[in-house]
Amino acid sequence: MPATEEEIRQFAVFAADRLRHSHNATSLEELVEEWRSSHPSADDAAAIRASLHDARRHEGRSLAEFIGEFRERHRLGDTG
Repeated sequence: MPATEEEIRQFAVFAADRLRHSHNATSLEELVEEWRSSHPSADDAAAIRASLHDARRHEGRSLAEFIGEFRERHRLGDTG
């Protein structure tokens, strides 16, 4: 989804403030990553809402099932 002028303005304000108050040099990539972690995209927000809806209805996979499948897929074995 294309950025709006308002989103660009908000990011510019965020980046300028972060650079002003940071004691460490920050790259553009780090600023974008930090911005994205605190400002999820509309698609991410919709996916989170859908997941929460499923969890409230006890639909979808349990965390234990997901972890088991993840460990198997990545050949991590059982640590517990």
